[in-house]
Amino acid sequence: MRKNKRLVTALAAATVVSVGAAVAVVMTAQSAQAAFEAPVAMEQTSDWKKTGWRSEREQTRCPVDTLVVGVKIDPVEGLQLGENHVKCASPAVAEERGVVVRPTGTPTKSVWIDEGDPEPVTFDCGDAAMIATTHLGTYTKGETQYRCATLQAESAVLGTAAHIVVTSSEWSDWIDAAHWNDGTLQTSFEYVCPAGSAMAGREHAHTGYGKVRFLCNTWEVRARS
Repeated sequence: MRKNKRLVTALAAATVVSVGAAVAVVMTAQSAQAAFEAPVAMEQTSDWKKTGWRSEREQTRCPVDTLVVGVKIDPVEGLQLGENHVKCASPAVAEERGVVVRPTGTPTKSVWIDEGDPEPVTFDCGDAAMIATTHLGTYTKGETQYRCATLQAESAVLGTAAHIVVTSSEWSDWIDAAHWNDGTLQTSFEYVCPAGSAMAGREHAHTGYGKVRFLCNTWEVRARS
């Protein structure tokens, strides 16, 4: 089982064993270990978390130390308003590795992206992961800003340095962003990244009634003693 709990730095321990005139030192589990590579899993995926509009500005953010793994929009009043939902998950590594992974630092922000631009508009977080979006205006005329946070690996094993690298980046298929319902064109779509990955980008294409697609990344911890 994996757990995403905070680990504190532990001192290496040793047991001294006398064997005749020789003395052997047996290192415990918290001592320096061999180099390893381990995938970052996405655990404790939440149900859909609902957000709403407040004075033409809407921010959808996952709880602390979690990442966006899914987005859903339900229509309200046609294209003018909508209810945003996100799914969030905790990044985690196998407990026996003695490493905890979390988004950290000051989130980076994209520029404001004009949702009405007829050209495809793309934003991706690079090696980071998406933690929030902010929308200003309506879905027919508005701007969106994305926020990303860098993933950091902290090792509890003395003498072990760990860092995180992206191991794959895959765009989803294009998703129709709007649908006709009882004669009304409504914004409505849902997407969840494949297991083990989290959102790292989004692209809008205003062809026909509009399409969206999402970039999902996977990460790996690489540790060296």
